[in-house]
Amino acid sequence: MTDQTYSNPGQSHLSFRQVHLDFHTSGHIGGVGADFDPEEFAERLATAHVDSITCFARCHHGYLYYQSEKHPHLIHPHLERTNLLDEQIHALRERGIRVPLYTTVQWDGWMMREHPEWCCQDEHGGWHGQRPLEAGFYATLCVNTPYRDFLFDHTRELLERFAPQGLFFDIVRDVPCLCPWCLSGMEQEGLDPWNEEDRMIFARHVADRFRLEMSEMIRRTNPECAVFYNASHVAPRLRSSLESFSHLEIESLPSGGWGYTHFPYVVRYAQGLGKEMIGMTGRFHTYWGDFHSYKNKAALEFECFQMLAHGAGCSVGDQLVPSGKLDMHAYELIGDVFQRVQAVEPWVRGTRPLGRIALVTTEEWSQSEQPLEMIGAVRILQECGFQFSVIDLASDTTPYELLIFPDKVPVTSRTKEFVDSFLAGGGRVLATFDATFPTLGVVSAPQHLCDGTGEDPHGRVYERNDFADYLVPLGPLGRDLPETPHVMYLRGREVIPGEKGRVELSITPSFFDRSPRRYCSHQQSPPDRSRTGLPAVISTDRSLYFAHPLFTTYCERSPRWVKLLVRNAVEELIGQDVCSHDGPSGLISTVRYHPEKRCLLVHLLYYVPERRGRSLDVIEDVVPLHDLTITLRPRGKFRISRAEIVPDQQILPILAGENDEVRITVPCLQGAAIIACSCQGVP
Repeated sequence: MTDQTYSNPGQSHLSFRQVHLDFHTSGHIGGVGADFDPEEFAERLATAHVDSITCFARCHHGYLYYQSEKHPHLIHPHLERTNLLDEQIHALRERGIRVPLYTTVQWDGWMMREHPEWCCQDEHGGWHGQRPLEAGFYATLCVNTPYRDFLFDHTRELLERFAPQGLFFDIVRDVPCLCPWCLSGMEQEGLDPWNEEDRMIFARHVADRFRLEMSEMIRRTNPECAVFYNASHVAPRLRSSLESFSHLEIESLPSGGWGYTHFPYVVRYAQGLGKEMIGMTGRFHTYWGDFHSYKNKAALEFECFQMLAHGAGCSVGDQLVPSGKLDMHAYELIGDVFQRVQAVEPWVRGTRPLGRIALVTTEEWSQSEQPLEMIGAVRILQECGFQFSVIDLASDTTPYELLIFPDKVPVTSRTKEFVDSFLAGGGRVLATFDATFPTLGVVSAPQHLCDGTGEDPHGRVYERNDFADYLVPLGPLGRDLPETPHVMYLRGREVIPGEKGRVELSITPSFFDRSPRRYCSHQQSPPDRSRTGLPAVISTDRSLYFAHPLFTTYCERSPRWVKLLVRNAVEELIGQDVCSHDGPSGLISTVRYHPEKRCLLVHLLYYVPERRGRSLDVIEDVVPLHDLTITLRPRGKFRISRAEIVPDQQILPILAGENDEVRITVPCLQGAAIIACSCQGVP
């Protein structure tokens, strides 16, 4: 893996301790900004170790927080501090704190009410995102209507009036729309508005044009201005307009619907796009707009230090109350965490990940931003301590020795070429379920099975595991598992070995599939060990294929035996990874290389999310781990000469092991630690 793979063009000194200060303020609330004190405002942020704060020019309610000459009718009707934004910017810049400006794009309550014809229309003639009598500003506005002209005019005013250091455009998404302007545009491009796929293609064209043309205008006026367009996700979809971004911000509030697996999934993909990154969480207990709620300190520590563990800066969301006074308790919380972030910043900036494994994202073929198979795969690989990236079919695969194709990768001419090229270059492949590539020695048999509703049951989740079968783990794939049938909750694909394919393990069928006519006990039927079913695992010299959807299964049911099957398969293909540990499976480890400091950085995180509420996970307690052993495997590429915890400079004992291994003992891990390993040679 080269340093160029993860180069960061554009902005070279991205702020690592940012606050995203929401200020969506209803027009029915008076005294807006009445208690704002610019000196107190700036002092509180400086004391909290904040080095950048995104302040509001315009909010989702559609109101402006400065004296606009072009759009005076949009100034908040009760803005008592008439130049609130100007004063915020002036006070913060005097303290050396950056001030990107926020404006909304596709959510605007004022525009939604005054110009309903500018809202995205669905195939039924209704608004996209909100019903007419629903509270909120969530009817998505179409940037292919005359609303687009307003957005450009508004942005020009921000550029001329404030010379902003950055612009954050919120809610810029691909939304299929059947408004008159989009119908006309589809006709001009030869697209069929009756066709759902064509509608999505046009929606992507509209969003791309908006981003590219807006960034072009901004850079003509202010080449130094950072630009980001937020869609609450970073996905392969952004490649077509990636040049319009100066950097990437990964909005991911674990308690706000994203969960604790979204960020590690997305950041492992985003880190390969050649842009500097910021992770974004919130200080709220739940989600944006949760006034006077406070995230547990342990949770905020984990969320910020997980960002650093992937080379990203930290952004914490807050919401300013209408009076304009910052919440003292919120900034004590943020300040405690940001003080620790500031101390380790020099060890985080400019690093790149180490890893021989790449997980191929299935988002290109999914309607979900968090496909179950991807979440399951990230959890398994992370819990096993593997170092890995997430890539797409446009990514460079030369840094990797193993590609994993999880469950829902279809066999097409494009994916076949991708797999064949990687194998021809000496790579190895682990594939599951739909990824029945011929070069993996797999032939898909006819899938005749149907459930009682006529649906294909392969890979489907049934409450009582109606179509489950069994697998007996044997040989290297069965390491640490008993040689007895293990239930596979989701039915696998029916496959046979093709040319060069070898059957490693076979399915043990159940006595029968569960149905109203035949069933046994509460759930799936037991295994019928008198019969041998179709292949469960097929191998070639450079690949392993599992017929079952292992990763979806793990996301749904989390059976440990499925995780160990994946672990054993990975190690059978490429051996043990660059780093491992003897801690619990909840211990997260990432390994990065710092070219300037010539050191290897091992990030360790042990915080345990618990489902204490019905709808969200929380982290409250930090449980220490004692006498951890971290094993590094240089494989002849580098030599470790010293290990210390930074920034404390606590020297750690190093023990040379077999096969060039290095073992480092960590006496106590209290939540998070970064081990800096001085090394000779380049990993």
